[in-house]
This record gives sequence, structure tokens and C-alpha cells, in this order.
Amino acid sequence: ETRREQLQKADDGEAKEAREAEKARKEEHARQKLLQEQLDLEEAKRLQYRTMFRTAHINVPQKTLLVEDFVALCEAQRVINLDDMACQFDISIEHVIKRIEQIEQEGRITGIIDEHTFIYVSPTEMSAIANFCHRNGKVTVTEIAKECNRLLNLNIEMSSSAT
Repeated sequence: ETRREQLQKADDGEAKEAREAEKARKEEHARQKLLQEQLDLEEAKRLQYRTMFRTAHINVPQKTLLVEDFVALCEAQRVINLDDMACQFDISIEHVIKRIEQIEQEGRITGIIDEHTFIYVSPTEMSAIANFCHRNGKVTVTEIAKECNRLLNLNIEMSSSAT
């Protein structure tokens, strides 16, 4: 090969490396842009949830209850009267139940809702209840209720009519 051919091959090799480096840079830029868009979307969703609850009080400007505050309330009180919660937040019981169900679907809380009460159940407790059912096979409602009462450390009287 002549010197000129060697230089041409070297130039072609450098050009190819430069194209590959540029392609890699563009791919990385696109990856970073996509990641930033995902983060922005998550932040927008988080901000949306922060304003999910609104309450109004006499002589007090409208106040926003953060979903994090709602979740913290459920975790702290564990047994919550839905009537009291509706009065506290100045919303209907149906709206309270809808919000609880929405937050449960998002996986932020777990619990049991009956006509007038929400009982918060932590993921660890929920797993323990599931293990109890798997371990014992066929169980009655009374047995599950007793196990839940024991696991959740709740002082709820067992109804003799539960079977």
C-alpha cells in the first residue's frame, strides 16, 4: 500500500470513530431527555396528589390537605370513623370512601372499609393475615377476625353473629 492509501484508511477509521462517538452522544442525550420527561411526569403526578383534598373552614382561607397527611393520619389513628373524617375535611362520606379507595389502588395504603369505619392495615400485617389463611387452609370469618384483632392490636369486640 502506498502512503496515501494508508493515510486515507487512517482518515476513514477516524471518521468512523467520530460518527460512532456522535451517535453514542446522541443516544445518551435522547436517553437523558426521556429520563427527565419521566421524572417531570412523576413530579406532576405527585403534585396533583398533594392537592387531592381540599377543606374549607369558617373564617379560615381554604386549606389543602396533602395526601401524605391523609396517609399519615390513617397510619397514626389506624381505626378511623368515616363520619368524623368527612366532618373534619368538610366533604361527604362517599367522597372520603372514594379517596380512600383511590389511594388504596395506588398502593399507598391498605385497609378495610365497612359502612362507617376505615381500618388501616400495614403491608406487613396484610402479609401476616394472608400467611395465616394459607397456613390454616379453610378458615371462618370469626377466626380471621380474631387473627386480625391479634395482629392489628385493635380492641374491637367480636360479634357473636360472625361466622
